[in-house]
Amino acid sequence: MGGEVLRITDTAVFIDVGGKRDALFPAYELELLEGGTAQRGDELPIYINGYIDGGQLLDGSLAKGLASRDWLKAQASLEENETTEIIIIGHNKGGVIATFGRLEGFVPNSHIPNLGYGDQRQSAKARMEGERISAKVVEVVQERQRLILSITEAQKEERQAKLRTLAKGDVLTGRVVNLAKFGAFVDLGNDLTGLIHISQIAHHYVGHPSEVVTVGEELEVEIHKISYEKERIGLSRKALLPSPWAEFAETHKPGDLLEVTIRNTTDFGAFAAVNDIITGLIHVSEYPTWTSDSHAFREGDVVLVAIKSIDPDRERVGLSLKQVTYDEEMAWLQKNREAESAAADEIAAIEVPDAEMAVDTTEVVPVSPVTDASEAEVTETAEAETAETAEVEATATEAVEETAEAEVETAVVENEVVAEATSTEAVEETVEVEAVETVEMAEEVDETTAVAEPV
Repeated sequence: MGGEVLRITDTAVFIDVGGKRDALFPAYELELLEGGTAQRGDELPIYINGYIDGGQLLDGSLAKGLASRDWLKAQASLEENETTEIIIIGHNKGGVIATFGRLEGFVPNSHIPNLGYGDQRQSAKARMEGERISAKVVEVVQERQRLILSITEAQKEERQAKLRTLAKGDVLTGRVVNLAKFGAFVDLGNDLTGLIHISQIAHHYVGHPSEVVTVGEELEVEIHKISYEKERIGLSRKALLPSPWAEFAETHKPGDLLEVTIRNTTDFGAFAAVNDIITGLIHVSEYPTWTSDSHAFREGDVVLVAIKSIDPDRERVGLSLKQVTYDEEMAWLQKNREAESAAADEIAAIEVPDAEMAVDTTEVVPVSPVTDASEAEVTETAEAETAETAEVEATATEAVEETAEAEVETAVVENEVVAEATSTEAVEETVEVEAVETVEMAEEVDETTAVAEPV
């Protein structure tokens, strides 16, 4: 309850609580008030503990009265989902302790954002002491002196308010804070973070975000999509870059013929590269009449197609094979053959001068001038080398003759042994055979000797 200040003495403050009896509380409790004092007529909250002075006065407490008022405020804040400011005064393993007015509330770890884990968590909570932070009341049980607060819920509401100020198409400046294989996270300020999906980084194919952007880099991005309920912001970097699709739409129209390269096939058709950036789809229904197999083409095949549709906003190009006429395809094939033939002729024309140049270079290699003295030295050296060669050849001839004679003698001895060990008929055949061999070997020796003798 509350009452009006009647008078203040050195030891007590008397309050009119609207009953037959007045209440009083110790004067030192005035220090709990803002400014540390009060005036006659001020309204102050007071908690009645009982009776004093034989029941003539009510024993009151300003401290408990102020606390009771704060409990009422906490309950109202819970019911109205209001955000209030708290001061962190301590921490423990389960969370942090904070003041709510003159009450002490508790913020569990699960209601503290970006807390981390292990020792990092405890250090983060210690650094929070003394900070004024926005929080929401999530539970009030006055009887058990239980007041639970949440910083996360308050920040969520603040983010929602900030998110509501953004819309699709807005252009913002942010800083890249993290890279993942699926995209880049960008800090937009005001506790807001957005994601540039890898498909929105550039118009060309990007294997990993690090190929284009780096952590710490400042980027200008456009809001590609936004979800207020899920608190997600989809960003696009390529939306602010010149669009190759718009340029393609300006220079091409449905019916134009294109030479494309098959990139991959699916059950519903084939994707074909129009250029380094733009890829179109040949739906299976646009295949030529001679096939209904969606995998009839292979990666790397070059084909002639007609443009069926262009949608630069959705970045789509529809292609058709069956809309290409027979005459158009034959003309395209003939043109390719002529181009290949011209290329082959050009290569041949380049190779012939190269060969001639190599020959000419060999012929014009300069030779150092030779004096008469050096010519004589060269002649003497050549004669000496000829003599040495003749000696070597003679020695080789003698070695061949000796080897041949030794082989003949060995053959004769072996023939005699065989003749004695076999029948007369076998001996005669063996002698005849070996005699022939001996003659042939002798002839070979003579021929060798004749070749080895110097002319």
